[in-house]
Amino acid sequence: MADAEATTEAGTRQPRKLPYDDPICVVQHLHVKMTSADFTQGARAWLRILRDEHPEEYRALLLELFEEQQSA
Repeated sequence: MADAEATTEAGTRQPRKLPYDDPICVVQHLHVKMTSADFTQGARAWLRILRDEHPEEYRALLLELFEEQQSA
């Protein structure tokens, strides 16, 4: 997210829209813009939602993190 603003046809500067189709970019943006405490609180909420609404993906993530930790 090099430029946080975009120029409209009228020449005015407006904030760029968050690219929701690029999840890595969104998370990096939030990481830069939020305090560590707020980012961590958001991550916990995100993980609770993942656990409750997408349990298979949640388990796969935990396994992936565990395996990464074991190989480090």
